Amino acid sequence: MRESLVGFLEEARKAGRISQWRVRGERRRQLELYYAGTRREARRTVARETFDVEVLRDQDDGTRGHAKVRLTPGSSRWRELLEALVDMARSRNPAWSFPGPSEHAPDNRHCFDARLAGATHVAMDELSGHWLEACRSLAARSLVPGHLELFLGHSEESVTTSAGLDVRTESTDFYLEGSVTTAEHERFFLRHGCFLEDVKLAEQVERAAKELLELPAAVLVPQGQYRVLLHANAVAQLFRAATFDLQAESVHHGISRLKTGERFGPEGVTVRANSPIRGLGRSALDEEGVALRPFDVVRDGRVVALATTTKYATLTGFPWTGGMRSLHVEGGTRSREELLRAALKDGPVLEVLDFSNLLPDNESKDFSGELRLGYLHRGGERLLVRGGSVGGNAVTVLADAELASELASDYGNPAMSELPYHGPAYALLPVMACSGAQGSGS
Repeated sequence: MRESLVGFLEEARKAGRISQWRVRGERRRQLELYYAGTRREARRTVARETFDVEVLRDQDDGTRGHAKVRLTPGSSRWRELLEALVDMARSRNPAWSFPGPSEHAPDNRHCFDARLAGATHVAMDELSGHWLEACRSLAARSLVPGHLELFLGHSEESVTTSAGLDVRTESTDFYLEGSVTTAEHERFFLRHGCFLEDVKLAEQVERAAKELLELPAAVLVPQGQYRVLLHANAVAQLFRAATFDLQAESVHHGISRLKTGERFGPEGVTVRANSPIRGLGRSALDEEGVALRPFDVVRDGRVVALATTTKYATLTGFPWTGGMRSLHVEGGTRSREELLRAALKDGPVLEVLDFSNLLPDNESKDFSGELRLGYLHRGGERLLVRGGSVGGNAVTVLADAELASELASDYGNPAMSELPYHGPAYALLPVMACSGAQGSGS
């Protein structure tokens, strides 16, 4: 079907009906496993293929029309859809172009696992065994296995443009979700990644079980003013929101006013895009289909570049860098223990093990999160706490944060377009107000 699409579009371009075209194809195979407790509900293989077709059309006033449609091989009327697509490309947009050939070849070693790509139902049987073994361990502690969902995926990607770009690459990924319950409480675990050995199913179940057993002993966090120690997932969420401004697209749409040379984040921090670190990323291509290349967006605490695709290089005049598909934040000089010990000299510290939900707003950078489980360190004691909430602005708190030297990775949620993160496993934030039980806090 791809060849037919390209042939139709090229004929339309030569006939002057459109100016440029791009076809982005994806062929995906996914193994799926579902359990309700110890009962297997389903195990199946799902395959799909899609083509995202875009066209540009020059208008008489110097603007350029743009239209896009998604097609599948089963579309019996795809030629009619393409005809409609060509006719739709009459909108008025600033002129920009699809990219041509890149001097960089796609490198997918960070996001492709041959073992996962070749996974069969034999691999699923092995993982089923891990789940059932974990269920027996849960039962011995009077815990109840809730549910399990596990997907193993292999994608083949291709991008072709009328400007001469023609690339192909592969990637793999997995999605793991499950729960452990008691009569009063429930704990979920969720994990994404792209290497089979990182599924670590038994480890995820054990972590959820440990937190579930600890939860009844946790008390409501006292209301007060605390320095806040975050773990990797929350640190990643704050950096994702803050670095949303480090893209030319955000500047073009008026969301960001950042310029090169301005201060960003903690003192002396360096932030890189697209570092070729194992497991850091979901594709070897950016959103336009150009091979990713690593580059710094922040160096020594100052903005040195904005992530700029071909389209937004044209629209903003910023130098082209390629898209930003992952974040690599350099760690600090002190460990978690050193940061905590120093901070406790000035007052109590609230260590957040997990938030119920923490989703900073990409535009305002504001965030608020309810404490699911954590520790309150004060006066030589460590108190297990829950409830209450802390909030602030991601850019503001990161500017005064201290980053730990330990590093961790957080793959993020692909469904929410969260960038994979590799960076400090902990961050110590400035003093923040925490809602909670009335009483002696700070």
